[in-house]
Amino acid sequence: MLRRTGPVVTTNAITRHQLRLGTGGVMAVVDPRAQWTTTTPLLRRWTATATAPHYEALTTHLEVHRSGKPVDKYHYVWLRDNCGCNLCLDPSSQQKKTHQWANPSAIKLTTVQPESNGISINWADGHTSRYDAAWLDANAYSNLESRKYRKEMLHGGKEVLWNASTIPWPSLSIEYDAIMPLVADADKSNATSASATNKNLIDVDKGVYQWLVMLQRYGLCLVKNVPNRDKEVLRVAERMGVIRDTIFGRYFDVQTVENAINVAYTQQVLRPHMDLLYYETPPGFQFLHCLVNDAQGGENTFVDGFKIAHDLRKLDPKAFDTLTEVQHAFTYRNFYQKRHIIELDEDGDISGFNYCPQCDAAPDLPFEQIQPFYDAYARVVQLVNDPKYSLLNKAKPGDVVVFNNRRILHARTAFSGGRRHLQGAYVDRDDFLSRYRMLTRKFDGIAV
Repeated sequence: MLRRTGPVVTTNAITRHQLRLGTGGVMAVVDPRAQWTTTTPLLRRWTATATAPHYEALTTHLEVHRSGKPVDKYHYVWLRDNCGCNLCLDPSSQQKKTHQWANPSAIKLTTVQPESNGISINWADGHTSRYDAAWLDANAYSNLESRKYRKEMLHGGKEVLWNASTIPWPSLSIEYDAIMPLVADADKSNATSASATNKNLIDVDKGVYQWLVMLQRYGLCLVKNVPNRDKEVLRVAERMGVIRDTIFGRYFDVQTVENAINVAYTQQVLRPHMDLLYYETPPGFQFLHCLVNDAQGGENTFVDGFKIAHDLRKLDPKAFDTLTEVQHAFTYRNFYQKRHIIELDEDGDISGFNYCPQCDAAPDLPFEQIQPFYDAYARVVQLVNDPKYSLLNKAKPGDVVVFNNRRILHARTAFSGGRRHLQGAYVDRDDFLSRYRMLTRKFDGIAV
């Protein structure tokens, strides 16, 4: 649900609204300064203005008719439950103080009063609620178009699916100075934002917003000219949100070690995958800061998992359906989790992609599902490893590549000679979305 905008501010201007009673009532049109009740036999009719909404009170719900838009319907229990007054919603925390679940069908209105910017409802229990017309419009739930728009806004907007030939790389990048606030820099040998005096926090927040927009749309972005300092990746990640601590710590070093606990810490090829799918809630975003890279080979590879799922749906609907219906297991040491390789939301849109062959557990499925699962899984593996989907990027010192770990697969070619040292960190998607919504309200004026 989109953010409440507060109570309606009533003016003295007379705006003519048409208000109609439903089954068992009579047609009634009222001046917004005059209350009407379900028993008031008002028979006069005024013509509404082109932009004025028409309200129709029916037995169980209120209908709002707007010019050129589908009719929006709001159940009385929904309206009562989402009253934004100080008695129902704590003004400080913005959390609900009351709930309407005891007897939802008993919730009835007694009077309705259209106002200049919305509508006021008096309930049978004596309570009065006011609803802003724009808030009602933004939270309309009775038509698919409104729900899809709200879903996109709440989840950051519509994603742009890509393959190697369509992603605008390397233009999906932003300068370190554009997202970092001014700080005292103890290491004067590094040229950092501390030497730049023409910035302020508003400019930096604008930079962060541009950065998050790129990440939301494409799932991938490069932060350039990051100081080559130990743990600097944490400072970059904290511009998005709180660091996610995992079994690898608050941050981790990706470099070759003996007796590695992870293939990433070797010189071997690292196949496309997502991290920590064996967690109940895998991290949302991953940050990889290149500190040293003079090895031969070792290019990073990125694949848009949502694009893979989208194309599979067209190429092999049967395989697609199988992977949305059958859960697969992922494991690492003492961790174990089952999830669908392709996740769908309530509207049937792709909302998640889970792929990590390195951590596949033995499928735990009924006998008759094993073969269909492997057949469908093979189609995904085929697409993931098709070069047309793979973006290659050679990391260089000073780069921090950031990507959506719930959408983008990452990989690495084998390498030899020289050194290759990256530091990584994670931030949860909840933190990303919270910051994105806050900055959207700040710079675009959209309450999400």
